[in-house]
Amino acid sequence: MKDISKIFDYIAADNLEKAKEFTSELKNRVLGLSSFPLLGVRLKAGEPYKRKLIFGNYIVMYKIDEVKKVVSVMRIRHGSRKPLNS
Repeated sequence: MKDISKIFDYIAADNLEKAKEFTSELKNRVLGLSSFPLLGVRLKAGEPYKRKLIFGNYIVMYKIDEVKKVVSVMRIRHGSRKPLNS
């Protein structure tokens, strides 16, 4: 995913090993959403299938397709960045 690659590049500029470790853990957490899609909290009231999961300083925004039984990551952003209109 493009967002994870950007996170990797940013962290790797200071510490390559930390970048590898952090993005590996982040990928595992994202992959775990397929087994536990309700792990995150709702992004907005009234939209139960759009959710967010906090990982370190990052916010993983994703949506759940109940019919197809699929979790799709919309974005991964640093928590200090201005929120997107979802």
